[in-house]
Amino acid sequence: MHTFRSDTHRAELSSDGVINVFQLEGRTISEVTYNGAKVRTAEHTAASGSPILRNLLTSLDNAPTFRAAFASNGVFHVDYETGTQRWKGYKPTEEVREALLNCGFPDMSIDMILVTCQKTCHRSLPRVK
Repeated sequence: MHTFRSDTHRAELSSDGVINVFQLEGRTISEVTYNGAKVRTAEHTAASGSPILRNLLTSLDNAPTFRAAFASNGVFHVDYETGTQRWKGYKPTEEVREALLNCGFPDMSIDMILVTCQKTCHRSLPRVK
């Protein structure tokens, strides 16, 4: 397994060509409550906040932001986090490259990741649970 780091993300590339990208900084949920004209804001993290939200944030922090595996013909299976839900489908190589660029990985690392992924074709990509 190879690990790549940017300022904001960590990518783990398995020997069979599956890439898992994790956000380094923990996620937060802002809770806003209104009582008449009074507005109160509370920020929840995996370390502090209400127990239910701490459990949710712990799970989110341990799940990849996105994962990808090469399908064939320049197309990847991709599983993206979209807030509190995930999206699973197919994306062309250029969109996977763009997603890695948006995570702050340098071009050289991205090229290595994509070349390694394209060595193994996958029929499917298991959903993140």
